[in-house]
Amino acid sequence: MDGKSVSMIHKFNIVTDEIDMLYHQASAKMGFPDSEMRILYMLCDYNAGMSQQDIIDITGMSKQTVNSSVNRMGKAGWITLGERSGHRKEILLTPEGRQVCDAIIRPFMEQEEQIFAGWTREEKQIFLDLNQRYKEALRTMVQAMPRRNQYRSGTDIEVLPETEVLPETVLPENEKSQNGVFR
Repeated sequence: MDGKSVSMIHKFNIVTDEIDMLYHQASAKMGFPDSEMRILYMLCDYNAGMSQQDIIDITGMSKQTVNSSVNRMGKAGWITLGERSGHRKEILLTPEGRQVCDAIIRPFMEQEEQIFAGWTREEKQIFLDLNQRYKEALRTMVQAMPRRNQYRSGTDIEVLPETEVLPETVLPENEKSQNGVFR
């Protein structure tokens, strides 16, 4: 970069980094670690049980992070594990977890809705369409990337053979987020 112009991706990254930081601050002010906030937000927003693998696939959080968060929330009495299919357990909100969602998460979600309330219908649709297009183009780009060994300073970069790309987790239309998954 020549110092005179800032690329569009740099501007986009600044905005998304700041949004991530604001969600982190919101989580802290509500008294939740980020991972627990994301899981509670998803359970509240999707209004359905989810497996740990569903959460991992949607958020990109590590298995260890999700498992630790689920264990802590289970001990707090906010969630319970029910049968789903096979060996996957469904994470469900308990009555106490619903109270947490109703008292803390839903008011935050309503405030997020107020942000969009100030936008025209056309602006909302453009925002959604552009984010969808960006996500799809990014998915295509990431799927086409060669897999590499972990880079270590002072070593050559080795390209590994292609591995199968897992399909996107697709939720039924009635289970999709109305205002986006908590980032």
